Amino acid sequence: MVNYEQLSTILQWLFIIFLLIISLYMFRKLNERSPQPASHQDPEKRNSLALNNIFPVSHLIDITDKPIQLHPVHAAGTILMLSVSGCSSCAKLYPNINAIAGAFTEYQVALIMIGTENEINDISNEHKIRIPIHRIEMHQMGNFGTFTFPFCYVLSNEGIILNKGHVQTVEEVSSLLSKEVGALNVKIS
Repeated sequence: MVNYEQLSTILQWLFIIFLLIISLYMFRKLNERSPQPASHQDPEKRNSLALNNIFPVSHLIDITDKPIQLHPVHAAGTILMLSVSGCSSCAKLYPNINAIAGAFTEYQVALIMIGTENEINDISNEHKIRIPIHRIEMHQMGNFGTFTFPFCYVLSNEGIILNKGHVQTVEEVSSLLSKEVGALNVKIS
């Protein structure tokens, strides 16, 4: 006959085996659902349009209804910055936009901004932005390949993406340009 102590030990072992089986089952299911490990590439480079490809948009319309031609252009290329109104990191870019345009006069400089017309007009007026601004909605941002802001694409005059990255200052834009184009005549004031 089985006594209480033996019955208790058997039940404990059965419970341990049951927990082990459940744990293995859950572990297997979690592994099936988890995504493949991401490559060790910089997330900024991975979560944007690929280098050496043609930028997917050839022209934009700025907030004053003037066209912004992205390729082909009669300049060395295009410095295309992307930002979001209300973004604290982007707020550090806005005071530097005119300096960026002034430092790289051989390039066309343009801005794509997510926000309402009023928000964009307020930012443009506050910082006296002199470059063309194209307004889009958040759902359109996928067309431009990034959800990191502020972001910059350096395009050749044929619209090929030469470089890309996070920018807020003239020096950061200069760094993007120098990695692909070589020595530049930069007027930093």
